Amino acid sequence: MEKQARMRSIQSYQKRWMPLHVSVVIAVGISFALLVMNEFQTGYGIAFLAALVVLIYLEWRESRFMQRLTNEPPVQKFIRRTYVGRNAVSLFGAIGFYILFKNGMQSNLLLWLVIFFGAIAAQAATTIHYERKIRQIDPEHPSRHDLSFAK
Repeated sequence: MEKQARMRSIQSYQKRWMPLHVSVVIAVGISFALLVMNEFQTGYGIAFLAALVVLIYLEWRESRFMQRLTNEPPVQKFIRRTYVGRNAVSLFGAIGFYILFKNGMQSNLLLWLVIFFGAIAAQAATTIHYERKIRQIDPEHPSRHDLSFAK
């Protein structure tokens, strides 16, 4: 499949699923914040886990969709690693926020900013790293940069 066809396919997928994906990400963030602020009460834990399961499913679904756009097994592997890597970084960020609350440092704005922007930078670095590897093997596979300028 040529690059333009892949880009149209991705844009169609995003148009259909992105509103739900963003809503679930917000639900995960809010439920995690409520869970941590309310000292891990069971109800908040169930809400957080439910939202997290839905988010993991949506990420898995998107990863599978992206992998189907190429016939190159190494590219499919790198696409999978991109999603796993970004999710791992999110998990480490959540653990960082948990540690802040557990140690009574939730009012330290500098630590909040370090964790938040550190997670964003690590996710961006993960994506850029794997997109470079993908581009070497399959130059027709669109990057996030290609998609942001195709709208």
